[in-house]
Amino acid sequence: AAMARAEGLRYQAGVARLRVNLAGLRQARGHLRDAARGYAEGLDAFEQLKRPMDAVAAGLAHADCALLLGDLASATVTLDRVRPLITDPAQREALDLRVADGRVAFALDRSPASAAALIALASALAAAQRPIAALGVRLEVLDGAPPLADDLLPAITAQGGLAKLDTPLRIERDSI
Repeated sequence: AAMARAEGLRYQAGVARLRVNLAGLRQARGHLRDAARGYAEGLDAFEQLKRPMDAVAAGLAHADCALLLGDLASATVTLDRVRPLITDPAQREALDLRVADGRVAFALDRSPASAAALIALASALAAAQRPIAALGVRLEVLDGAPPLADDLLPAITAQGGLAKLDTPLRIERDSI
């Protein structure tokens, strides 16, 4: 109903926002392909409307979905597409873009160097007062680097705030 109303009013920014919000719901429900399509439509619309930061947000969400789907080429293309829209390296989105680039690099190369680079980006998220995002990235490294888990666990827990949890975190090698 809201989509039809926004389309009827020819409120293109509203239509684009609804597409992105619906894509978020689809992603939360596990419908990643539909979500990726909705984010891509939002990105296209925001670019046409010359709303760069909205386009960046939709693009970062699309890249995240593409990464979750294992479509690293699509994630890379989308990140390259939104990169020129970020004009200030101090913007929150600039850090989000660096993290997304790091996640793609780590997915391509699960080496100790790419894991360490992604952990460093998680530390940057934590320094930017985004501890939940930082923790998610650190856990992604731990989940994606089983042979490195024993070496990485101290860095992840000490820097990631896991040591502050009330319940001890126990990670067994066969669960990684």
